[in-house]
Amino acid sequence: MIQRISQFTVTVRDYDEALAFYVDKLGFERLEDTPLGGGKRWVRVGPRGGAGAGILLARAASSEQEASVGRQTGGRVFVFLETDDFRRDYDALSSRGVTFVRPPSDESYGTVAVFEDLYGNRFDLIEPKGRRLREAADPGKNMLDHLSLGVVDLAHAATFYDAVLEPLGFVRVWTYEKAIGYGPPGSDDRLAIKERPAAKPAGEGFHVALAATSRAAVDGFHAAALSHGGVDEGPPGLRPAYGPGYYAAFVRDRDGYLIEAVVHEPQP
Repeated sequence: MIQRISQFTVTVRDYDEALAFYVDKLGFERLEDTPLGGGKRWVRVGPRGGAGAGILLARAASSEQEASVGRQTGGRVFVFLETDDFRRDYDALSSRGVTFVRPPSDESYGTVAVFEDLYGNRFDLIEPKGRRLREAADPGKNMLDHLSLGVVDLAHAATFYDAVLEPLGFVRVWTYEKAIGYGPPGSDDRLAIKERPAAKPAGEGFHVALAATSRAAVDGFHAAALSHGGVDEGPPGLRPAYGPGYYAAFVRDRDGYLIEAVVHEPQP
């Protein structure tokens, strides 16, 4: 049996003021913002390029819910936000006006500080000690560790992949003379391109599907591909034949590989 927590709810007073904090100050990505009628919206946010659970921002709809805003755990730390570079993120959040209520400290388990959201919910910002931050999925459950593609011209291909992977939150994690690896920041490579002068794309039926965290990320992937020499093989949109909430786009890269970006949207 495989289970995971896909998202959890934070009760807010107003969608837009909450988004201003979580997106503009924390730097989170707006994963979804869908009107549901009657002034209600399905609003999800999460760390850029991260894995794990997203946060559903739910507007309080009763006096009882209003009373819980900012007090969802009675003043205890509510969310543990892991980072691969504590000082980078601490300085960035401080410069954007995020309020830290406990200063940085070095503990046996890592470097940590506590900050509050706009309502008073408390978060740990933590860089764990002794291990690199990786995707939240259990590595024992991952079928594929990484994938390599042969390309004729590395510099030419890198221009394409640098551009199309950026909206998906993936970056170069290593660069060698004849190869480049891409993955989540602070992680190992998940996709590598390697210069092979005689390389040819795989035949009919082969394609690479890259994980996106939002429709906007899929849209950005598609737009970047077309502006960097890619060929459209299917514009961004829902593919109900593939399943509910399956939003994807397809392109061919400069070497002819069929590449997809897809987000599996949670259903209200």
